[in-house]
This record gives sequence, structure tokens and C-alpha cells, in this order.
Amino acid sequence: PEQVIAGRPIRVCLTLRNTGQVAEPNATITLPVPAESQVAEATAGGAITGTAVTWNVASLAPGDRREVCAVFTPTGTNTLVFQPSVQG
Repeated sequence: PEQVIAGRPIRVCLTLRNTGQVAEPNATITLPVPAESQVAEATAGGAITGTAVTWNVASLAPGDRREVCAVFTPTGTNTLVFQPSVQG
């Protein structure tokens, strides 16, 4: 969303897509928790730590995609910046 109100949860969703020609046996998505926010929950088996949410995505066939989501609660008034990364 363009504007977020402190204390109100926001849902952040990421889509991982295999654009290659072979299956990806194991990919890891990491979404660091932005400053001035707390993570409340994660879908698809996401593991929550104090600093990040991590998902392990197994067996992603060519052309397949997976969506994962996390809910964050802003605790301040600064802009939240999300910087996900993927390995695999």
C-alpha cells in the first residue's frame, strides 16, 4: 500500500517463479523485518525470527510459481522498506 498507519497490520506477499528450464529442488526466500515494524505471522510455513521471515520452497518446476505472505505491524512513522532475497 502507498500509505500505512502505525499500529495497523499490513500484508506483504511475494511471488517466486521458476523461469528456468529445470526444476529448482530447494529455494530459500528471506524477507528482513524492516526497522520500526514487527512481524505478526507468515504463510506457507514461513519461519519468523526477530530479524527476518524465511521460507523454504521445495520442488519448483519450470514455469511454476509460489506465493508467500507475511503480516507486519508498523511501530513507528518512518517508511517501511522491504528487501527480499532468494537463493536457490
